[in-house]
Amino acid sequence: MCTWAAPACTLVFFGAFAIAGYLVPPSPGASPQETADFYANNTDTIRLGLVLMCFAGGLWIIWSAQMTNQMLRIEGRSAPLAWTQLAMGTCACIEFIMPAYFWLTASYRERDPEMQQMLNDMGWLPFDGFVWTIIWQNAVIGAAVLMDKRATPLFPRWYGYMSIWVAFLYLPSGFNVFFKDGPLAWNGAISWWLLLASIFGWLMVTTYLLLQAVARQERETAAGTLAGDPISDLERRVALLERQAQAEERVHA
Repeated sequence: MCTWAAPACTLVFFGAFAIAGYLVPPSPGASPQETADFYANNTDTIRLGLVLMCFAGGLWIIWSAQMTNQMLRIEGRSAPLAWTQLAMGTCACIEFIMPAYFWLTASYRERDPEMQQMLNDMGWLPFDGFVWTIIWQNAVIGAAVLMDKRATPLFPRWYGYMSIWVAFLYLPSGFNVFFKDGPLAWNGAISWWLLLASIFGWLMVTTYLLLQAVARQERETAAGTLAGDPISDLERRVALLERQAQAEERVHA
């Protein structure tokens, strides 16, 4: 069920942003008065949309935990990539929610237009440009997939390469602080639309493959043959030793 947190996150995000009027971002070149008027004229929809959007951030952590569970099957008990992925997913949730509260602060009361513009900037610049943690989240997922040495890997190898290459597509958004117009501004074709397409396109592919991996885990667990799984192999060995010790105790009793 946790795997479905990703499609739910996508639906909540786009629905909430549409309500708030943020799906098409405002221009970074908008004047202070234009920015203040936007918050004054759309106060209730901005608040409703952004509060709903904060739910999407929590769903990202749930989905990241499910991915961690599958990465542990690849790496075993010593799993730095799996734990890094979970930490990056947790940070991404905070980075998702904090900019929303700068926008909510702007909608909270009327202020000097210059102050409203500053709060608007404080929301958009990190929301669009804070891609550094999801870049590493993608990269470690891709690395773990390529490290899988079992005969039939949990994820196809093309998905490992895809995850790493998609991480590079996020990178241009991190430079939005240098631009107030054009494709790399926070509302630009590369910085905003390519970023959205990359994140949510990759997320849908990952969800499909994750569902397959979870189904495979359930089949193998039911059959008692988690082949190649170091954790399962260790557990089987411990269970065997326990049965042997109990048998010896009964013989000597």
